[in-house]
Order: sequence, then structure tokens, then C-alpha cells
Amino acid sequence: MFVEFYGIRPFAVLLAALTSFSVNWVWYSFIGQYWMRLQGLVHPNFNKYNDVYSYIVFFVISLIQFTVLEWLIGILEIRNPLSSTAFSVLLSFSFLTLEDFSRNLWDKETKPLTVLIIDAGNTMLGFAAGGFALGFIH
Repeated sequence: MFVEFYGIRPFAVLLAALTSFSVNWVWYSFIGQYWMRLQGLVHPNFNKYNDVYSYIVFFVISLIQFTVLEWLIGILEIRNPLSSTAFSVLLSFSFLTLEDFSRNLWDKETKPLTVLIIDAGNTMLGFAAGGFALGFIH
């Protein structure tokens, strides 16, 4: 039904990245002020470093992540939204969330546990939404 290149469907990848990006935006629109306060960030200073370039880079990274996820889902023949969502959450927890927690152990300025939990929730929710979109297109 959709164009496919080597088992990867570009439309599905784009939809997954847009879905994840939207979920992440909603997540931080509700929790962002609290998250910044926990880290001692002031809103005007924070925005100075988060211009359009940052959002473009974030979106390109999402496209790469969901291209790989789409490829894995295709290889494993995961063909429904529930399974692709579960697989996405498993991968995001195993490789991204746990990496963030372990990296925090060695940083000069460790982040508060609450910040790590907020970031982990965002990562897993974004991947769940993107994984659902990939499974939904199948």
C-alpha cells in the first residue's frame, strides 16, 4: 500500500517521527517549567540555547531512530500497533533510559532523580507513540 525501500516505509517513519515529536512537545508543555526549575534553568536563558536549529536537529535524530526502529520491526515481522508499541518501549527503556541513568552516575553535576524520571518518561512515551504509528501503518 505504501512505498517501501529495503523494508523501510518512509511515510511510516515520517509519521512516527512527527507523532513522537508532537508527544514530546505536549509532555514538556505540561512539565517543562517544573523540569527547568529542578535544574536551575531560567526560562529566558533556556530559550536562548533552544532555537529552531535545535528542533531541526532533534527531528533529524528522530527520523534516524525511527528508520532503524522501522527496519527492526520489519525484520521481526511485528505487524500490529500493540506489539510495535511494546517493542518500542522495551528498546527505549533498555538502551536510552538506562543509558541516561548510568551516564548520570559519572557526570560532574549529577541531575536530580526527578529530572531523570521526567526525561525517561518523555523518551519512553515518545518512542511508544512512534512505535504505535509504525505498527498502525502495517
